[in-house]
Amino acid sequence: MAIVISGVNNNDKITASDGTIDLLSGVNFESTISAPAFSATGNITANSINVGMGVQLGNAGVATATTFVGNLTGNVNATSNLLLQIGGSEKFRVGSSGQLGIGGANYGTSGQVLSSGGSGSAATWQTIDLSNLSATNLTSGTIPDARFPATLPAVSGANLTNVASSSDLNTLENNVAILGFKVATNGSLARYSLVNQVIDEFNNATGIDTSASSQYVLESGYVFGGTSTSGNATGGTITTVSGYKYHQFTHTGTLNGSGSGSYTTSYNFVVPGTGTLEYLIVGGGGRGESSHTGWNQAGYSKGGEGGQRQHNSSYTATAQTYTIVVGGGGEGWTSSAVNNGQNSSGFGVTANGGRANYITGPGIDGTYYANFNQFGAQNANYTGCPSNCLGWFGGSGGSGRSDSGAIQYGGRGGGGWGDNSQYGGAYSGGNGAGGGGGGAGAAYAAGNGGHGVVLVRYANNAFVTLTEGGNATLQSVDTTAVDGAPTKADLIMLIENFAGTATLNTDIKGYISRDSGTTFTQGTLVDEGSYATSTKKIIAFHDLDISGQPSGTSVCYKITTHNQSASKKTRIHAVSHGWK
Repeated sequence: MAIVISGVNNNDKITASDGTIDLLSGVNFESTISAPAFSATGNITANSINVGMGVQLGNAGVATATTFVGNLTGNVNATSNLLLQIGGSEKFRVGSSGQLGIGGANYGTSGQVLSSGGSGSAATWQTIDLSNLSATNLTSGTIPDARFPATLPAVSGANLTNVASSSDLNTLENNVAILGFKVATNGSLARYSLVNQVIDEFNNATGIDTSASSQYVLESGYVFGGTSTSGNATGGTITTVSGYKYHQFTHTGTLNGSGSGSYTTSYNFVVPGTGTLEYLIVGGGGRGESSHTGWNQAGYSKGGEGGQRQHNSSYTATAQTYTIVVGGGGEGWTSSAVNNGQNSSGFGVTANGGRANYITGPGIDGTYYANFNQFGAQNANYTGCPSNCLGWFGGSGGSGRSDSGAIQYGGRGGGGWGDNSQYGGAYSGGNGAGGGGGGAGAAYAAGNGGHGVVLVRYANNAFVTLTEGGNATLQSVDTTAVDGAPTKADLIMLIENFAGTATLNTDIKGYISRDSGTTFTQGTLVDEGSYATSTKKIIAFHDLDISGQPSGTSVCYKITTHNQSASKKTRIHAVSHGWK
C-alpha cells in the first residue's frame, strides 16, 4: 500500500492507494479533525479512518462531525465516565462500575427503577408503590407471601368467578351428612358432633329431648309416630316377687316308662310384645339302678343322672306364642326298664333328660340359679334340704348298697338318696328340680327320676307393644353453637315411606331453633333423591334464615309427622342438622 502526502497552501492531503489511512496507536492529534473534504456529505466514516487504541481526538477528546456512521469505541473522558451531552449539557453517563446516571451523577437509590417521563419530559428514578399498581399490569410471575397484608380486605362475592353455586354446596352438605350417617352406622354410634353439625342415627335415645317429644316410638335405627303399650305374658303358674313376674311350668303327666299317660307336658307361653326375659329349662331326671335292672346286689347300685340345664339370663322375646315342653322323670321302683328322664324345651333350646343308672358313689350337685331361688326340691329326701337346697337344679342320685353301710346322699338339686338296704327303697329325685333317682339297696326298689321344670322371669310389664301410624313430635336435645348465635341452618333427613307416601311440608315438617326450642322457624323440605330403595328418601332444606329469632346459641331441631294412619307410615332413620 502506498501513502502520498501532497498539498499546496494549506490544502494538504494524506491519501492511500487502497483508500484507507490507519492511524496507529501512539499518534497524537492535538487539534480537532474536521473533514468536510473527505466525502461529499462531510462525513468521517469508519470505512475511511481506523482510529487505533490510545488515539485521542483533540484536546477535549471530542469528535465532531455531522453524522457518525459505525461504532465509536474507547475511553473518551478523562474521568473514566462515558458521558452523553446535548448542547453542552450532560444528559446521561455510564460510570466506571456500570452505574447509570441521569443529568450527572444521579444514580438513584437501590431498588428504584427508571421511569419514562413521556415524549416531553426527562426520565427519572422512581420508587414503585405496589399498593397503587394496576392489576392489569400483573400478567405473570409470583408475588411473595410477605407482600400480602395480615388481613385481606373484604371482597364482594359478586366479583368472584368459578365459585361453587348454592346448589353445588347443598349437594356437598348432603354428601357430608350421608357420609356421617354411614360412619355412625359402621361405628355403632348413636349421636355425634362435627363442626357446627350434629348427626343422629337413632341407635338410642341420647339425641332426643324426651320431655319435648311426644307420640313417637324409637326402634333400633329409626323413629315413627305411634303408641306403645306395656304388658305381661301369660301361661303356667304366675307369681310376682319384688317387681318381677315368674312363670312356672311343671310336668303333670306320668313317669317315663310307666306304660300309660303322657311323659311330657306342653304349655303355651304368650308374649304380647317385645321384651327381655330370663329362662331356666331343666330336663327330667333318670331313674336309679336296682336288681330289677340287672344289679347283682354286690357293691354299689348306681344313682340316676340329674336332668340337663339350659339357662339364658337375657333373652329377647317378641310378640308370639312360645311352646313350652316339660319332661317327666324316668320310672324306677320295680320297673325293669332303663328309663331315662324326658327332655324339656322352649325358646328354641332343649335340655336333655338325665340318664338312668349313671352315678356310683355320692350324688353330684346340680347348678344353683340365684334368680330362681324360691324354686326347686324342698323336702328332706335331698341333701341339705329344706334349708339350703332351693335354687339348685339337676342333682344326681346317690348309689345304693346291700351292706347297711353309709348312705350315699343325692346331690343338691333334687338328687335322691341311695338305699343302704335299711330303708326299704331308695328316694326318688325331686320333682320340679330334675333330680336323679337314688340307687336301690339289696332287693328293694330304686328311686324314680324327678320331673323337669321350665321357669321364666322378667320385669313387670316388660313386653312392649308398638302400634305404628300415629302423629309424632320429635325434638332434639340442644347443641351449643360455639361460634356465636347462628343466622342460617340446614336440616337433612333420611326417611322411609313404609306405607303410603308422605307429602313434604304437609305430612312431614322440619324446624330449627337457636333459643333451645322457645322459637322455631319452619324450613321448606325438598326431595333430594333416594337411597337404598325407592321408598327411602333424602329430604332437606338449606340456608334457612333464623336471624329473626331471639339471639341464642342453643340449637335444636323439631320434626313433626301428620296424617299418619295404617295406610301412611313415615319412618325417620337419621337426622343431620347444622348451622352457620
